[in-house]
Amino acid sequence: MGVRKVSVSLEERAAVAAEQAAEAEGMSLSAWLSRAALQAAGIEDGLRGVAEFEAAHGPIPEEELRSAAEFADRHGIGRRPRIGWEESRPTGSVGESDEAGA
Repeated sequence: MGVRKVSVSLEERAAVAAEQAAEAEGMSLSAWLSRAALQAAGIEDGLRGVAEFEAAHGPIPEEELRSAAEFADRHGIGRRPRIGWEESRPTGSVGESDEAGA
């Protein structure tokens, strides 16, 4: 695995949240940010895939979405709340839903 050194600027709240989360997990800030970037990119890729599927086949039925959410909840799959997440959560992102857990 290669590592590339980059310089980034973060909003103060994002920097503090990332530092606290990294410390809580016993990780370096660089390792935590790297993992977070890969997770976010994977989520965005999945959301694009769902959008492509729905464009070709129509919307996924609500019952199927509920069933998938229940499965994920039962098996502990999903995003764990992070320090400062709600305050720094972006709005208008791809696949954003008005329904909680969808």
